[in-house]
Amino acid sequence: MARTWTALLTLWCAVQVHTQTTAPSTTAEPPIHQQTCQGETLHIECPPKRIIDVYVATYAALPTPGSSGEGPAYGVSYTEPPGRSDAEMVQDCTGPVYNRSCRFENALQVVKKHCDGKWRCGVTVGEETFGYVCPETEKQLKVTYRCIPAEVARACENRSLQIGCEVGRIHVTYANYGRTSATICPEGPGTDNTECISEGSQEIVSRRCNGKRLCTVPATNGVFTDPCRNTAKYLEVMYLCLREGMANTTVTVTPTETYRPSPAQITLENTTVSTTSVSTTQLTTTTIATPRKPHATRYCRENPEGTVEWDPPIFLICDVGLGDLSQTTVTTETAVTVATELQVITTQSATLTPDEVTTTSVLIQEIVSASPTEQVGDSLLTTVDNLMSVNATVLKQSQQERQGPTRVAQALERFADTVMLTERKYTTVRPAVALQAVDVSLEELDMGQGFAFSSSGNTTDSLASGSVSSFTTASRAGSPQDTDISITLPTNLSRVLQINNTADVRVSYILYNDSSLFIDPSQGPVGSRVIGSKLAGLQVKDLTKPVVITLTPLEDISPEDIETVRCVFWDFEAEAGQGAWSSEGCEYKGEENGVYTCEVYHLTNFAAFFDLHGSGFGVHETPLQVITIVGCAISIAGLVLTLLSFVITRKYNRRTTGVHARIQRVVLINLCVTLLAILIIFLAGINQTGSPIGCTVVTALLHYFLLAALIWMAMEAINIYLAAVMVFEQYVTRNFIPKAAALAYGFPFIAMILTVGPSSLYEYRNTNYCWLAQMPLIYAFLLPAGVILLFNLVLFCIILYNLAKRERKQIKLTGSKKDESDPKWVVRQLRRAVSLLVLFGLTWMFGFFVINDTRIVFAYLFCIFNTLQGLFIFIFHCVLREDVQKWWDKVYCKGRKKDRYIVKRSTFSSSTGRTPERIHLNVTPTTSRA
Repeated sequence: MARTWTALLTLWCAVQVHTQTTAPSTTAEPPIHQQTCQGETLHIECPPKRIIDVYVATYAALPTPGSSGEGPAYGVSYTEPPGRSDAEMVQDCTGPVYNRSCRFENALQVVKKHCDGKWRCGVTVGEETFGYVCPETEKQLKVTYRCIPAEVARACENRSLQIGCEVGRIHVTYANYGRTSATICPEGPGTDNTECISEGSQEIVSRRCNGKRLCTVPATNGVFTDPCRNTAKYLEVMYLCLREGMANTTVTVTPTETYRPSPAQITLENTTVSTTSVSTTQLTTTTIATPRKPHATRYCRENPEGTVEWDPPIFLICDVGLGDLSQTTVTTETAVTVATELQVITTQSATLTPDEVTTTSVLIQEIVSASPTEQVGDSLLTTVDNLMSVNATVLKQSQQERQGPTRVAQALERFADTVMLTERKYTTVRPAVALQAVDVSLEELDMGQGFAFSSSGNTTDSLASGSVSSFTTASRAGSPQDTDISITLPTNLSRVLQINNTADVRVSYILYNDSSLFIDPSQGPVGSRVIGSKLAGLQVKDLTKPVVITLTPLEDISPEDIETVRCVFWDFEAEAGQGAWSSEGCEYKGEENGVYTCEVYHLTNFAAFFDLHGSGFGVHETPLQVITIVGCAISIAGLVLTLLSFVITRKYNRRTTGVHARIQRVVLINLCVTLLAILIIFLAGINQTGSPIGCTVVTALLHYFLLAALIWMAMEAINIYLAAVMVFEQYVTRNFIPKAAALAYGFPFIAMILTVGPSSLYEYRNTNYCWLAQMPLIYAFLLPAGVILLFNLVLFCIILYNLAKRERKQIKLTGSKKDESDPKWVVRQLRRAVSLLVLFGLTWMFGFFVINDTRIVFAYLFCIFNTLQGLFIFIFHCVLREDVQKWWDKVYCKGRKKDRYIVKRSTFSSSTGRTPERIHLNVTPTTSRA
């Protein structure tokens, strides 16, 4: 008996609904019809305190005389004004009609943009409004609209506008900060400018006022930004006062073609609490392509006291798909029906296309703007739940093309901010998403509000099988070990945010069971659920006390298997509006009993990545970063000095004999230039993720110069192979340097373009740092880099073997007693090998071994050798060069007799007695006196 409320939550609801298939009648304003011919202007005007609501508009070819013409778009059954018909209109609208099927599909959106929310408007019927549509066919515009009651309020610039409702709550239908009339607020400059419009005005006012009884909005540039300088502006707002539950009534919506079955009994199946029951009987459709749908749906609701009850049934319409819904004007009257249709259509989530996901996201936005009621919210959460089970590839494509998933997440946040509460709290839970909106006083806010989800020991992954709850810090002492995920707001929010009014504050929470709607190709899905919180109308950032998030991994992972935890938040503005996970400002605080804690200082959506052992570097991250930065700085200095030495000693190098030595000089200069570019770009730009375009440019440049450097290393390997193994100069290909340059600078450019081209910039690079994302990294860098390094490794082995073999043969011919046991001989061979390793870039191969248990060792080797590659080049090919040493002798030993220098030939001689020119692998200083 003590836990009877939990038993109620597990009750099954069952009902039989006995009803006719016709929907309840509407009490809305009667429609007004107007039409006009091409080349004329259609004028629409409503009486005072009423605004225009257009819901049917067709711009099409003139109908055939005597015909009834095409039916209107889905949304209302079209009825001509008394005494007028399409046939009679032909007498007024005349002209050639070459295409009877000519029709502009987006006419409704165009007319709505011109007229909705205004009391008077004019639409010019022609190309300037609708574009070039069947230019040789005469057309006409037909519009159906209502004049709906609205309150109008205005405030001149730098004053405050106050609006309110004695009964009901505010719902803004139109707002503009600018100037559209010369007579309103006539004082000030530029009053003759009547085309000053601020596009975001309605969204700003709606966010501040919707769902409230009283609202104040300053008419200032600081709130709206300045849409037209040197013009006296004013804020004009039209709004409705919606009664509680006003949007719960349905209206008659008749499509163009409807199959009406005879009156019948409709049976709804049993369902669990917080889910929607679907009737067993289905509507008969007139087209095979339209999926059959149920007659009706009904939602089983949990009340705050723990009881359950049915919502009123929603009756559906046949032959209505997403295309039809997208042409429907979503108003207060139609929002419930459209939302219900949408949740039923999206139940077939496996068949949805990227375009359909985008269309659904747009409809969700329109529904939220039109009627943010609890009944609408129940349908919206079901639709979002359906979308989260859509194929990941489909969601990804929708995100890339029109940001469909992002629209859905943002619409849910807007709904939570504006939903009109029947009580002070609204909570709805679906298997994949849960939402709670609650109005709290400032005293309650400062108690530290929080929200948590607990699976309650259930083995299913569904949120509906667990429990969600809100709490305060005082009522929840200690660490929340019994929850799967939670968010706790700090206790001093009203003071930090400087909230001075006495009204309630809307706090909202949204919980996602996974990151399906938060698509970041460069990082993949997060390892936890996603939880978010907002304060309506307030930007919460730079807090003095942290917001605390606790979470657990989605997978059953032992804490011993987790090496690092990365707390992240979803940045909607990152990647040029595509969105991305960011760890900036997020701190991981530790783990206790499998629960991981993060702290942040702002509010948005949060999650965590869990790196298992073998996937990260843990405590070695900082030492590796220090080695990288210091090594890069040293290498930059070494490469600059190497290039300077080539410039300073160029007159001595002109005396160098042989083709190979001249080639080596040019190859080495190009290698130094590309390595220098890599290091500078890396240090300056690798972390510049705040600029999407700049970060992409950095990624592309690193991609390009790294491949170019590797190819120049291969050119060096080929040149030394020809000099040390083949020996004779006839093996050198003509125009070696031009061909090498074409390959070294051409192939990386092609690889970069081909990578960026097919994949959008969104997929090309990582979002944590300015480097390639996973797939481009594998195919556009690691694959060609691996081939080049393998080629260099083969030449490295061949060259060392031949040089050692030739030197042993020379020792035997000269009768020298020195052999491999001689320390000097060993040092000479070792120096030769290291020199070749640096030139051929073989130390880059360490990167391929940063896996499994040995990854730490190879990570250190990779960072040390490759960041210091410039220093090694300076040592082996500058400091140890004979001509450079003699130049320094000349500069600092001026008292010595001038020497005439030549570059010594290599000690690598052939069996024929001919010696190739020196390639600076091993030198013994010699001079030739003048």
